[in-house]
This record gives sequence, structure tokens and C-alpha cells, in this order.
Amino acid sequence: MYHFRGIRQRSSNPNIIKKFRPLRDFLLILPLLLILSCSSRDQQYKAAQAPIQVMGRHINENGAIKFAASGVTFYMKFQGSHLDVDLQDEFRDSTNYNWFTVIVDGGAPKRFRTRPGKEWYTLADSLQSGEHKLILSKATEGQNGHNKLIAIRTGKLLQADPLPKRKIEFIGDSITCGYGADPRNVPCD
Repeated sequence: MYHFRGIRQRSSNPNIIKKFRPLRDFLLILPLLLILSCSSRDQQYKAAQAPIQVMGRHINENGAIKFAASGVTFYMKFQGSHLDVDLQDEFRDSTNYNWFTVIVDGGAPKRFRTRPGKEWYTLADSLQSGEHKLILSKATEGQNGHNKLIAIRTGKLLQADPLPKRKIEFIGDSITCGYGADPRNVPCD
């Protein structure tokens, strides 16, 4: 015999209860597993509401930050061992990439390019747990299309340091913004 919501019923097969015991045990443990997995997860922040600093021409659009010009730079401070961004690319006029530069904790700059079909990019990984600073900067020209920083995912995003009060803006052409300064991907013959 077994009880179900206070109703006493007879089972024609007494072993049926033993068959469902592992399922019952799993269902009892499931809420605990969900709580533990959620507590260790990263937090995701909409870019336009995140406590980051943006330098350069940009607009806030539906919770994202849209930009096109080279040199648009994002300053972030976070607590954790890694940081990922949801970065979408317009891929204008048959281009299939934009280059970005990342600097973590004042280290050597590293470059990456966007790729069609990919949105999440890991900018920092395998860092010692603690507070870190990250700078993300667009390195290609606006003719390659707009980009949108949609979201940031990390342990905890902290308030970024304020931008300097005094700034200098350079107005010029592609030479002014450093076009051709890095020939690694376009060798000169």
C-alpha cells in the first residue's frame, strides 16, 4: 500500500514504489542543485545600463551601445576570473570582420576580430579571482559597419573609473586613426 495526497490505494505491484524511489530522490535534490548552480553563475548586464565608461561617438539603442568609429573605447572594472561580451557586427559592404583591441590590467594589448555568426567573445579568461580592469577599443574604420555592445557577462561588474575631464579629439583621415599601422594581417610585398 502507498499514500497519495492522503488517499490510501492498493498497488497490484509492490515493487513499483521501489522503481520510482530514485526519481523521487532526484526530485527532492533538484531544488538544491538549482540554487547552487545559480549562485555560482555569472551576472549578465545590459551594456547601456552597465556601470562602464564609454569614450567616443556612440548611441544607446534598446539597452545596447551602438558605435561605428574607430577608437570608440569601453572601460570596465570587474570582479571575477573572466569577462565575456555580446558584440554584434553589421558586416557592411561585404566585409566580414571588425578588429578590436583588448587590454587587461594594463598588460600587453591583444587583438581579435569579429566573425559572422558569432556574438559572444571572451575578452578575459583564467585570471586570478579578484578585481580587474579591462579596456575594449574598436580598431577598424566605420566603413566596415556599426557594432553593438549588447551585454557583458562576468562575476560582478563594478563602477568603472571616471573618464579624464580633459580630452583631445583628432580630426583627420584614415592615416590619423592609424590605418596600416599593424601590417601583420595585410603583408606588404
